Amino acid sequence: MRKKRNQMKAFLLVSCMAVSFVMADGSVSGAESGGAKALQAMGNASEKAVAEQVKAFQKEDALQRDAKDAYAELMDVVEESADVEKHYAGAYIDDDNQLVVNLTTSSEKVQDIVQEKTESQEVAIQEKKYTYDELMGVQRKIADAIAGTKYIEIVSSVGVSQKDNAVVVRMSDPSYADDFRKDICDDECVQIGMEPYKISPDKTYLKPGGYIDNPSFSYSIGWRGWRINNAGNYTEGLVTAGHGNKVGEKAKTFGGHLFGKFVKRRFGGNLDTTFVQRTSDSFDVSNTIKFSGSLLKAGYYVRSANICEGQKVYKVGMTTGLTEGKVLKVSNPVYYREYDGAPYTYFNDFVEADYNSAGGDSGGLVYADVGGAYRIMGNNVCSTTSGPKISNFVKADNIINQMEIYPY
Repeated sequence: MRKKRNQMKAFLLVSCMAVSFVMADGSVSGAESGGAKALQAMGNASEKAVAEQVKAFQKEDALQRDAKDAYAELMDVVEESADVEKHYAGAYIDDDNQLVVNLTTSSEKVQDIVQEKTESQEVAIQEKKYTYDELMGVQRKIADAIAGTKYIEIVSSVGVSQKDNAVVVRMSDPSYADDFRKDICDDECVQIGMEPYKISPDKTYLKPGGYIDNPSFSYSIGWRGWRINNAGNYTEGLVTAGHGNKVGEKAKTFGGHLFGKFVKRRFGGNLDTTFVQRTSDSFDVSNTIKFSGSLLKAGYYVRSANICEGQKVYKVGMTTGLTEGKVLKVSNPVYYREYDGAPYTYFNDFVEADYNSAGGDSGGLVYADVGGAYRIMGNNVCSTTSGPKISNFVKADNIINQMEIYPY
């Protein structure tokens, strides 16, 4: 029997004050002439808009609940059954919020194993050509082959689409498609995006509340964490993006107040991440999610194995605020420059999603509803600057396991 989900509550703090405005004609507009009432109306409208947005998000989460439960059960089946693992071709949540399982066989025996293990949830089964392992093998082959070639500046990402049962290559110049197939990979499972894609890191700028900066750039705060430093001491701080900063730089809040310093950075592999250590007693980091007022479940995060294609995710950042989308690829290599003139850097195992983000959102929190509680999924780091809006985030799992930074 499932436990009932805790209902999320949205909180919006509205400060009201007596003010007067000097108009162009020299007259004064204040509480006497409805100025305070106008401010109150604006506050009420803002609160109502946030409440309606949160309500819509909750509805979508509720619709996906069964599919996400079924996906978790499916992962156990793939691990436990050799027959299923041999024919597993991926899975995703479709537009009707149903889990679709791909198999490379029409064998009723294999399908019955899947149905039996996920009998408490309704799933659909489709027959596909390529196993998930085959697709991942092609993805790795392409990523390795691109290194050191002209395609490092042309290919922006190489990801496995479980829905399409294909490896999708995105290019900033699709006219190289034929050359790419000739020089790099001509496997039938490869699909080349025919729209101009270019990925760049989301460089940020400071705005009031919830942001952090170094001498050159500013970032959106991801999530609060702790780590043991090289001296063996317990330290607290926050996680944000790694591009554009250096270890040892000062970290300041809006208004130029000292928060701490950038102490641990990774830029490459599957991480674009920095840990900012808090050194000032005047500041702390909360688990309250900006723009929604909702709370993260302290110390919890979504493990990589439980991130599912088609899963609903949310992102908060200083430029675009609270946005939502769905996971497109659970393990996506991308290529971008840290700044203009820098060499291209190859990243792997990012998660690709279709939420909106822009310059100013770097490092921002990406999270999901899990059983009625919000958990960290990772940190937003880059997005397309042309074509349909597509963003990528670093998995919390990779940050925690490799950098030994833990949420609390």
